[in-house]
Amino acid sequence: MASILFFLLLSTNFLATTQQGQFNISLGSSITPTGNSSWLSPSGLYGFGFYQKGNGFSVGIFIAGIPQKTVVWTANRDNPPVQGNVTLLLTGGGRLVLQSADGQEISIVNSHEPVAKASMFDSGNFILYNSIGR
Repeated sequence: MASILFFLLLSTNFLATTQQGQFNISLGSSITPTGNSSWLSPSGLYGFGFYQKGNGFSVGIFIAGIPQKTVVWTANRDNPPVQGNVTLLLTGGGRLVLQSADGQEISIVNSHEPVAKASMFDSGNFILYNSIGR
């Protein structure tokens, strides 16, 4: 009985810790649709990045911890899917952009301030921070 109680307490503590977890993405980090295609939350349940849409790829937040990715949010949802030769980049200049092979960029986020880092949380939230952490 004591071992079951200990296991339940340990499980509760683990869930509380992982719900607060986050994965930090630093400036210069990048992903591609055909390589490392997403930034995952610490538990691996949620991801931010590329997912297959029609004959191309879109960028969004999805449930990654299941065989069929379930999309919960899509960036630029009115734009057509992109091809596999793009890179999602958190630039050194503090912007989150899709960059094509020829160097053209499409902003994913229009921010008034440069982004200093980003985080993917176990809650499914993807947060961009400025230099003072807001």
